Amino acid sequence: MHSLMVKVVTIVLALAAGAVSFAKETTKTPPVCRQDEKLFRGKCVAPDECCVTGVCDSGEVFVFGEDGPRCLPCTKVDTQQPMNFCASEARRAADHDLDLERKAFLKRFPQRATSIAAVEKAWLIFRERLCTLEASEYEGGSMQAQVYGELSLPRIRGHLV
Repeated sequence: MHSLMVKVVTIVLALAAGAVSFAKETTKTPPVCRQDEKLFRGKCVAPDECCVTGVCDSGEVFVFGEDGPRCLPCTKVDTQQPMNFCASEARRAADHDLDLERKAFLKRFPQRATSIAAVEKAWLIFRERLCTLEASEYEGGSMQAQVYGELSLPRIRGHLV
């Protein structure tokens, strides 16, 4: 009985030590921000920043308004820089989905990999040139990036089908 009790205590102590070790590994020390910055969701942000990546969830944009830093849904933005960011992030996410779809397709039809790669390369060149041409109407303006991103989305999504 005594040896069983010793084994149980040993196991409990080992588990407790492991839990403490695990807690130390997963607990991060927050960064030290400069005087002009604020800590927001684990990152130091400055009042003149917009659109910091990795701070907000997908479909949101970081803005630093009069009331301080916050994440705003992309559907609610009303200034150009956040609109550009949201369009770019939506395009990046759609491109990621397209890449996953392409990889799944290649797994199903590995014998067609060379042909598929050639067609995809041609399609990407076509898409980029067409979107660039259409967005060139706004060349030099602040909304050119937004228009480019918004023109890409339906083409990417249509290509996924």
